Amino acid sequence: MQERGTWRMDTESRQEQIARAALKIAENGIRAVTVSRVSEAVGMVPSALYRHFRNKDEILKAAFGLLRNMLLANLEHAALAQDSLVGLERFWRRHLAVIREYKAVPRILFSDDIASDQSPIRPLLVQGQDDMIQGLSSIMALGQKSGTIRNDVPARDLSILFLGQMLLPAYMHFLRRGEFDLEGHVERNWNIFRQTLTQHLLQTEDPACANK
Repeated sequence: MQERGTWRMDTESRQEQIARAALKIAENGIRAVTVSRVSEAVGMVPSALYRHFRNKDEILKAAFGLLRNMLLANLEHAALAQDSLVGLERFWRRHLAVIREYKAVPRILFSDDIASDQSPIRPLLVQGQDDMIQGLSSIMALGQKSGTIRNDVPARDLSILFLGQMLLPAYMHFLRRGEFDLEGHVERNWNIFRQTLTQHLLQTEDPACANK
C-alpha cells in the first residue's frame, strides 16, 4: 500500500506539472488554455485531470500561483545580497529569465480576460503585484538606510519605477515575437536607473573634491 506522504508528493508533483503545462499553452493566449489541451500536454485523459482540478479556472489559478512563487523566490534571492544595488540587479536578471522561459508572462499581464472584473485571476494578479512591490520596497529601503540609494523618494515609488524599466521592453519583446534585444535594453535601462538611484551621492559630493 502506498504511503500517504508519498501519495501527497505524487499529487503535488502532478499538479505542478499541470500548472507548468498550462503556462506553456498560455503562450498562445489565455483562451488557448482548455482542460482538453492541458490534459493532452501532460498525457492524461480529462477525467483524470479533474481529480486534481475542478475546472479551467482552478488550473489557471495554479499556473499563476506557480509563476508567483517563481517571482517571490527571485525576490528572496535578491534580498540575500548585502548591497541593495546588487540585489536589484540579481532580481531583474532572474526576472528576465522567467520571462524568457515562460512567454505567457506578457499574456497574463496584458490580457483583457485576466483584467476583467469577472476574472477569478485578477485578484491574484493584483496581490502578486503588491507582493512584488513590497519586496522590492524592502530592498530599496535597506539601501536608503545604508546610504547607497537616495532617500528623498519613497521606496515604493522607486520600486514601481524599477519594475517599469522592465515592463515596456518585455512587452516589445513579446509583440515582436522575440525580435527585440530584451536583456540588452533592460540592462541599459538599469544602468540609467542605477544612476538615478545613486544621484544623491553626486549631489552631496564636496565641490572642491569634484573639481580636483
